[in-house]
Amino acid sequence: MFASQLIGPLSLTFQNQVGDHLTAYVTEQLLVAANTWQGLERFEDPAFVNDVERARKEAITGSFNLVIYGLQAVIAFLTVIALSFILFTLHPFVPFILFLASLPQMVLQWEYRHRTTSRLYRQTPEARRLQYIRDLPLLPEAAKDIRLYNLGPFFKKVYSRIFVDIKTPLDRLRHKLMAVTTLSSCLSAASAGCVYLYTAWLVLQGRATIGEFVLYSGIVFLFQNNLSNAGFSLGFLPVLLNFLPGLFRVLHAPP
Repeated sequence: MFASQLIGPLSLTFQNQVGDHLTAYVTEQLLVAANTWQGLERFEDPAFVNDVERARKEAITGSFNLVIYGLQAVIAFLTVIALSFILFTLHPFVPFILFLASLPQMVLQWEYRHRTTSRLYRQTPEARRLQYIRDLPLLPEAAKDIRLYNLGPFFKKVYSRIFVDIKTPLDRLRHKLMAVTTLSSCLSAASAGCVYLYTAWLVLQGRATIGEFVLYSGIVFLFQNNLSNAGFSLGFLPVLLNFLPGLFRVLHAPP
């Protein structure tokens, strides 16, 4: 308990410092690249403009989030390894059974997050168009002209159309993935239940105590919870890294 309270603030400070330095470095590289560009023709290319927009926004949050979620995944996996040694004393097969039973859930949760998370907000060019249409009427510079020429209904119509085009297939995909993900969660829960029953059987046989039953039950919960946390962090990393190809195209664009 004391070690956790001590390490927590140190880990958070380290993550913040590394994230700040990485964000500053990426931003500086973007400024250096922008200063080498000549002419305005490249800004007439929708693909390049999309890359610039993503790089500009993700340089602020993407680098920091990459450090945060990356370290969270590492810490979760190290915790799982440490708990495995304790579960090994219950039975050598217990940690392997729990891991194998939880693996489908981790994979399917990864697929669910990779294919659906933030798709309305950041993952696709259509999502960024949606954000642009939403933000433009709220910007002080553009708001005056929008009100002057009564363009509010136009922006609302365009926003609704893009939103429906994105969300309709996205909802179908979510419902499909949700069904198989729920089944995998049931498999993971069943494996934990088997371990509980096995430990209870040992108690009835006099080969384990009530205290050991409580201990192993808590460790099983922590084991699967940390596996789930690791899967969540790893599943979110592809979303965070999705902007990197566009960032590299911007950084290495010819003058």
